[in-house]
Amino acid sequence: MMRKQKGFTLIEVLAVIGIIGIASAITLASLGTGRVGKQVEGDARRLVGTLREAQNNALTGERMEVNRVSCAFLFPPSAAAATTIAPTYRYRNGATCSAVLSAALPVFRLTPGVRISVANIGVSFVVPWGQVWDGSMTAPLANTVQYTLVKSGVTWSVCVYPEGRIEEAAGAACP
Repeated sequence: MMRKQKGFTLIEVLAVIGIIGIASAITLASLGTGRVGKQVEGDARRLVGTLREAQNNALTGERMEVNRVSCAFLFPPSAAAATTIAPTYRYRNGATCSAVLSAALPVFRLTPGVRISVANIGVSFVVPWGQVWDGSMTAPLANTVQYTLVKSGVTWSVCVYPEGRIEEAAGAACP
């Protein structure tokens, strides 16, 4: 009488290992994409918060320096592939809004690897009503300014509209 051996054959073990390997590779790839997506989305939300803070400072006439009369909070034009935005604060120098204080506002830094994909004209929020002007303070904003953030094929847009609305959206277009 012959006894049956219990166990698995080498082919069965290799097939199970192959299936586990393929499933692991798919899971790791999707986790990596999710992490990148969260980084870009997080930067877009931080940028929206920073822009809204500047807008609120303009609406309230916030003074960044004692004895200075605020007149604008600027996010200057950003070049394609930029990784930082250096906002500035303008205050009155006599009758003009020409004095600039760069150190009053912190530099906005994107997460490593996240970049602004296209150049834009920047935005300014003018005291006392928070009017939206272009980033060089030459004219009221006529068209939407878009900050498009990209990393590894994941894209988010931060949109500043002429009427002052600020929002972020997944993708390369403003809603």
